[in-house]
Amino acid sequence: MHIKFELSNAIRSELHDQTTHTHTIDGLGVRLASDLALPAFLSSTVSFSDTVQQLLPERLRTAGGIHDASYVSGLHEWQS
Repeated sequence: MHIKFELSNAIRSELHDQTTHTHTIDGLGVRLASDLALPAFLSSTVSFSDTVQQLLPERLRTAGGIHDASYVSGLHEWQS
């Protein structure tokens, strides 16, 4: 049973590597969701920033959208 578990893990690891490597090194080039999460969050924040500003009460407009602390933090992380 232990050998079967190790073989199963080795195959999963090999398949994971093959799917996530770029096609230039014999992989499929599938990107991980975790690699796409930050750019997706940033782009959605920017694209809806005007709408968010219109929906928020005036007192919250400086804290929402592209002024939101989560956005600013994510932008700094993405740029570094």
